[in-house]
Amino acid sequence: MTSRSLLALCLTLVASSAACAVDSGAGEASADQTSWRSSVERKLSPEVAIPDGTPIGRTVDAVTAELSQGLRALEAQQRGDCVTRGFLGADGHEAFHRETCPNYDVIRVGYRGPNDIDRVYGDHSKGTIAKDGRIDSFSQKTGDYLSVEDQNRDGKADLQIFKADPATDLTPFAPYRLSAGGKLANRILEDKDFNGRFELESLTAQVSSNSWFEKDE
Repeated sequence: MTSRSLLALCLTLVASSAACAVDSGAGEASADQTSWRSSVERKLSPEVAIPDGTPIGRTVDAVTAELSQGLRALEAQQRGDCVTRGFLGADGHEAFHRETCPNYDVIRVGYRGPNDIDRVYGDHSKGTIAKDGRIDSFSQKTGDYLSVEDQNRDGKADLQIFKADPATDLTPFAPYRLSAGGKLANRILEDKDFNGRFELESLTAQVSSNSWFEKDE
């Protein structure tokens, strides 16, 4: 998983006012700086089947209808080129809102601020030729995974990010090892050839705690 790919995912989430949980590091090592890096990757053999059951491929309308059951819809608010509609729970507080703009259509559940949102469903094909109205990115604060994305907009998940298990065996990533006292941030699975199976696994170091991967000499 390159830092460029991670940054692209972060920018996608930030553009939707979603918190980006990916600690991507300061960047990949340059050609003359190969003894350390912020992330490592390996090819999976055998490849791993992409799990079903994520929101990827569902329509934004269907998710809105499901989430709004039993809630009170507020009047839509026009803000520039965007239209936002909130939905209130029985306690009078907003349960979620949907923001529809020329380039994206996003549902934010449990919104307390730009960096404090329970779940975010996004359709970012709205401003493209596809305009399929289907969810191509999803992130959540809690759950089995942090986020999932449909990078090529074919209605299928092809990138999934998890919080890394501190006890992860780093042997498959040799000759790199985590720096002394270092911490892992994320585990990323990718289907780069879009065949429905993950073939690449990456780990990122928690650079916010001065962690990195070192190459054994």
